[in-house]
Amino acid sequence: MRPLTERSWLGLLLLPATLVGQGRGMELHLGRWYNGNRADVYEIRTSSPVGGALTHGFGASALVNDSLGRRRAFYGLGYELQAGRGRATLGPYALTGVALGLSTDPATQELAAQWSVGGGVEWRPVGWLALGMEVRYRLEDRGPRGFWNPRSDARKGVSAGIGVSLGGGRKEG
Repeated sequence: MRPLTERSWLGLLLLPATLVGQGRGMELHLGRWYNGNRADVYEIRTSSPVGGALTHGFGASALVNDSLGRRRAFYGLGYELQAGRGRATLGPYALTGVALGLSTDPATQELAAQWSVGGGVEWRPVGWLALGMEVRYRLEDRGPRGFWNPRSDARKGVSAGIGVSLGGGRKEG
């Protein structure tokens, strides 16, 4: 594999500005999933308006617990629908989403879907920058069988996180 050149690095640095110019937002969220194993949550997402108060986005998630040498994790890609986001300087929003990926345990790896529903509040001091907090209920459906019919050992619980978002907000006058 060839090392990145100066042009490649410049392209990577300008990617957020390019997405913001297209009306998309870039987000980074860090948090904790309190489901009995206290996993760390890492999410990178993009978002764009659908119409009215709705936005939708795609993202990558990693939920990792590495306590006592026993690694339990979920790595996946997902889709999310958000309502009420980016419309006010300070305001609440609701969200729901699903991610498909790999659930790992000390002994097994399985295909899994992670379903989530929750809400948050964001502060948008300028139209292109937001800081926020989110709380979600997550259900990791190993198999997957559907959130309506999870296995008895399904990982589930509440997660909380903080995030920063570039772009995707109200337009400045």
